Amino acid sequence: MKTIMIILSIVTLSVGSIAGPTVTKVETSATSNVVVQEPDIQILAKGIVCAFCAQGLKKAFQGHPSIERLHFDAEFNAMDLYLKPKASLSDTEIQETVKNAGFLVDKITRK
Repeated sequence: MKTIMIILSIVTLSVGSIAGPTVTKVETSATSNVVVQEPDIQILAKGIVCAFCAQGLKKAFQGHPSIERLHFDAEFNAMDLYLKPKASLSDTEIQETVKNAGFLVDKITRK
C-alpha cells in the first residue's frame, strides 16, 4: 500500500509541475498528511540531451548560496529550484549559470 501511495505521489508531483507552482496536499494515510512544497523557480532549458547533461546543469546550481535544494526532471528538461528563506535569484543570474553550463534558458517561471 505504501508503495502505491509513493508512486501516486511521484506521478502527482510530476504532473503538477507542468501546470505551474501550487502547493499540493497528498494524504498518505488516515492519520498523517504530507504537504509538498512547489518550487520557487522552475527553469526550462534547451540543449539537454542526456543524463550527463542534466547532471552538469544540476552541478552548476548546487552550492549557490540562495538555493536550498533542487530537482531536475529529465522528461521535461525542467529544473526546480527551492530557495532558502528570504533568498533571491535574479533571471540574469539564472541565465548566466545555465549558459556557463553550456545550455540555453527556454523559460523561467516563478512562484
